[in-house]
Amino acid sequence: MTFGGIQKLSALDFPDHLAVTVFTVGCDFRCPYCQNPELVRGEYPVRISEDEVLKVLKERKGFVDGLCITGGEPLLHRDLVPFLKKVKDMGIDVKIDTNGHHPDFLRELLVGKLVDYVAVDIKAPPSRYPEVVRAPVEVAKIEETVKLLRETGVPHEFRTTVVPGLLKDGEYEEIARWLKGAPRYALQAFRPVRTLDPDFGKVEPTPPELLRELCARVAGYFGECEVRG
Repeated sequence: MTFGGIQKLSALDFPDHLAVTVFTVGCDFRCPYCQNPELVRGEYPVRISEDEVLKVLKERKGFVDGLCITGGEPLLHRDLVPFLKKVKDMGIDVKIDTNGHHPDFLRELLVGKLVDYVAVDIKAPPSRYPEVVRAPVEVAKIEETVKLLRETGVPHEFRTTVVPGLLKDGEYEEIARWLKGAPRYALQAFRPVRTLDPDFGKVEPTPPELLRELCARVAGYFGECEVRG
């Protein structure tokens, strides 16, 4: 397993954990506002081996108690399985960030008890997915991921990046109805920095008041709704 980046300490990426965060390379979506264009395109110049990651975890064990795997899209990588077995053998909790498009592999990881927390990035209401992610997408797979997380009870959250002007009025409520009953939903600020589509670099950052307004409108659908700046 090879990664395209590492953050050796984060208090924000994994709820209730101090974590090491690693970034996988490659993604099957092409969201124009994505802020990791090199990772998405597989062009990231940094290459970090799994042995380096395991070494960092070993050195920090007792202080760090979690590993967050983000991307890119982590579930494109089948070699996650042996890597995560090594991480779990160290007594480290694992969080996966995913676009939700790979429910079969996610199920395998959950059945194997290799993942302790899942965060799914929800890009749009179902009818708008192909338009927003600019890639072939089977919305049924994302719906299967939502159902899987409900049925397994693994701690999880859904989150949406609020890009001004991207979704229409009422579409955040449409997403909320789709995900109704989820334990946590987060609305994330967009910042126009190094976007996959350079045109999105001209979009204004998300106003904090918009995040608060949207959160108030959808909070009743979830156990918890929060804004992330």
